[in-house]
Amino acid sequence: MIKRIGAMLAACMLIVMMSSSVCFAGTLEIEKSSPKNGETGTAIENLGVKLYFTEPMYSEKYNKQNEKCFTITDEKGKEVPILVVFNSKKGSENQVLVLEDTTSEYKVKADSEYTLTISDKLVSASGNTLSDKALSDSVITFRTLNQKRSQAVNMAMMVVMMLVMVGATIRSTKKAEEEKHKNEAPAPVNPYKEAKKTGKSVEEIVAKAEKEKAKYEEKEAKRRAAYEAELAEEEERRAAEEAALAAASRKHVSRPRPISEAGSEYKSGRKALAEQKAREEAERRAKGTTNPKNGKKKKK
Repeated sequence: MIKRIGAMLAACMLIVMMSSSVCFAGTLEIEKSSPKNGETGTAIENLGVKLYFTEPMYSEKYNKQNEKCFTITDEKGKEVPILVVFNSKKGSENQVLVLEDTTSEYKVKADSEYTLTISDKLVSASGNTLSDKALSDSVITFRTLNQKRSQAVNMAMMVVMMLVMVGATIRSTKKAEEEKHKNEAPAPVNPYKEAKKTGKSVEEIVAKAEKEKAKYEEKEAKRRAAYEAELAEEEERRAAEEAALAAASRKHVSRPRPISEAGSEYKSGRKALAEQKAREEAERRAKGTTNPKNGKKKKK
């Protein structure tokens, strides 16, 4: 009878102990990770995952065994040599860094998938194991950066930025040139007031004003034609750069080449307009300047 009672008490104690262990175990969770599960475009250099747990992880007692609870594998299932670092800084004991061992011969590949797996044997500093939720989150998969695509995007952004800067510079220069030449234009002259003031004839004053005006217009036409031609050349150069960039994304080329190198005689609208203006101005100058007002002399 006494033996039976003792066996019953031992069984009760065993049940209580098992219940207690269930109550205090399985509370450790993963708060967040960097990179997150499914993240793409992660850095190739210093491949690794930073983990944040809900409980302190730094422990001289458990660190050694916990190091074996982390593995990183590549797409082929090959293990990546790693280093596991537990943060001992006060207030940051919940952080664990799992890094590629850069002293090994393993080479991390671009645009490749890697998986971090955490063992269910991992325990916190207080001895708690992973909860059911943490176990479901214990596999973190991420993909490294596609360097070729990234370089192409960076190059495209750089070209766009350069084009924007060139365009802004051209507009600013054009505005400054317009203001400068506005100030250089001859001021309007009232021939009758000028005749009365200087004692010269109206015809002389008108002829002089017309001559100065024609001289200014001729100079302005040349300047505008040259400026328009310069803008046209810049436009063609930019078009060639864009075409070269587009071609480079499809196949390798030794160097960017202008359209004219391929035998094209295409002229941009701006360049054609500049040449037309220059021809019209040349024809106008060939006809000579205008005569004094109404072509008649004032009777004295």
